[in-house]
Amino acid sequence: MNTKDKCKSMAFKTFLYSSIAVVSFFSSANAEIYQWKDEKGKIHFSDKSQAPKNVIPIELKDTNSSDAVTSRTPFVGTPENEFPEEEQPTFDVNGASSSLDCFDKSQAFKTEGDDYFEVEHIKIDKNTREILESLYDSIDDEWEGRSRETICKGTDKAPKEEIRLSSAEVKVRQSTSNSIRFEIHREYKDERGPQSEVLRLFRKDALTEIEAEDNYIIAVEKYREKLKKGSRLRETQIYLQYSQTELSINITYYMNGVYISQQSIRLVR
Repeated sequence: MNTKDKCKSMAFKTFLYSSIAVVSFFSSANAEIYQWKDEKGKIHFSDKSQAPKNVIPIELKDTNSSDAVTSRTPFVGTPENEFPEEEQPTFDVNGASSSLDCFDKSQAFKTEGDDYFEVEHIKIDKNTREILESLYDSIDDEWEGRSRETICKGTDKAPKEEIRLSSAEVKVRQSTSNSIRFEIHREYKDERGPQSEVLRLFRKDALTEIEAEDNYIIAVEKYREKLKKGSRLRETQIYLQYSQTELSINITYYMNGVYISQQSIRLVR
């Protein structure tokens, strides 16, 4: 293992032991983020409404690295509990308390620079594979609870957060690609009404980091998303904790190395 790999491994394990007591779940919620350079060569990020006309996505190198997996307060009580509107503490890979602001660079991107975009997908070892198989058997069921989504809007100069609350019904299934399939149906409190989506987590072709124990899994997935012109790097950081009656998953999404969205779902059988 070279020096770079050792640093990444140590950072990931330090985060693991500092955040093992916290839980929840996050997703991209179909956020569209654009990246471009201004006349001075500075890179900017924004949602579609704030992007310049005819902006062309920046071509990326091949991709990889790990970063901060955000964490929130442990699930206590029933899924009828509302999520607090205020920000909860989060943690970076070095175990330091932090908070995520829209379009902030990930800590790994800050420390690794261009190496952040190098992809090295891992092979799952026998022990981790057995834990994943046990997880499939444990949570393959129908669940219900509540969902909280945080979506980044505006620009990097004037970022805004949009919070969406909903009830959630989730069917969990094992997919043919050895990933876990989450079929999520949400009922929003506002004019959005009912919406559905499917998430596949712990994909063999995307994993770059994983730590698994009997009641939790922490993982990082990275892949390049092809566009009409160029491509962009998506990073998904996953923290899943489960028991016989409760399931809580935490996912944070980065695009091209910057934070764009989160979603939290807390469930019971």
